[in-house]
Amino acid sequence: MGSAIPDGGDSSSLSSSSALSDKLAVEYGLSGKQKSVLIGYIDSRGEDYVRTKAYIVRSQPRRNAAGSLLAALRDDWQMPVEQPAGNGPPGKDARLAAAEALARERERKW
Repeated sequence: MGSAIPDGGDSSSLSSSSALSDKLAVEYGLSGKQKSVLIGYIDSRGEDYVRTKAYIVRSQPRRNAAGSLLAALRDDWQMPVEQPAGNGPPGKDARLAAAEALARERERKW
């Protein structure tokens, strides 16, 4: 086990946090100030929270990866919810078929 440190944590968790912040700082090209913000999130929210947000940012290409990571942490980004097939707006062909079916039905009623 690690030795106790004044803030109530232990040295093993501190080195683990440091390793995570170093890894993400390199991966996302974080500045010193941004890395300090990242360390604050690791200390307050935990490593799992930070890893989850990093995963979300990695899931799609981003023009500004560092800014996206910090925004994901700050705004608590969540993974997008997958829509089952068939839900959502119909495609062009489906709309055209529905319009034609409606037109045929109206012709019969006149």
